[in-house]
Amino acid sequence: MLEAVDGELAGIARSLQAGWLRAAALTASSYTTGQSVTWVQACEHCGIQTWERPQRTSVARPLRVDHVLASSSLPFSASERNGLRHIDLLLLRPSVDLGRLANEYEPELPRAFRFLTRGLGTRETRSNDMLSLVMFQGDYATRLIQLGEEDASRRLADIRRFLEAT
Repeated sequence: MLEAVDGELAGIARSLQAGWLRAAALTASSYTTGQSVTWVQACEHCGIQTWERPQRTSVARPLRVDHVLASSSLPFSASERNGLRHIDLLLLRPSVDLGRLANEYEPELPRAFRFLTRGLGTRETRSNDMLSLVMFQGDYATRLIQLGEEDASRRLADIRRFLEAT
């Protein structure tokens, strides 16, 4: 269970100080800009540096409940925060980087759309998260569904345990 003290995830700091953890990070993406930000809380002497790349940046700071909510795309307001309670989570992530997968299908996009996305910098990185959010091309969508089914099949036991517990 996550323990928050004044919004800060206190257990992370304790684990870093005790040496049980070197770093923890949460990432959120903006649907309007395509920019991703990663908040990183690391031990003092572990040498983890922040970074800035096209459409991605990191910020060193103590992790807070707000960061968890932002990274999971959960809308919240101040009044809702007062009623925070423990909930069990099951994290399912694609086994393939969806930005890289989108790049494989990008050449099949209509010429005008390719021109637009390349103008936004999609060729500057190997992983194009923004393109993966806006591409609704049939063969790409079919591949996403196939990938989701394969990933869910591999995690079926975890999914069943989670659903049975709720």
